[in-house]
Amino acid sequence: MPATLATKLGVQGGVIITSLRPGSFADDINLEKGAIIVAINKKPVHDKTAYNNIVNNLKSGQDVAFEVRFTGADSTSGTSYVGGTLP
Repeated sequence: MPATLATKLGVQGGVIITSLRPGSFADDINLEKGAIIVAINKKPVHDKTAYNNIVNNLKSGQDVAFEVRFTGADSTSGTSYVGGTLP
């Protein structure tokens, strides 16, 4: 995520969802394109490397909670939480 956007949103960093595979876990729990993931299971996601490290350690059957921010004009402002149990 660009530093200017992080500053504007008041977050340390994060990753922007640029695409979703239909039928994927992210799609099933209604994560949206354009949302910014700032934490997964309370672990900060400052960049793509941190995101990959966290995701690579998740196991099938594990509960997962995403802390997300939205940037669009028609999106809910502030922090939202989206979660589910991995298949």
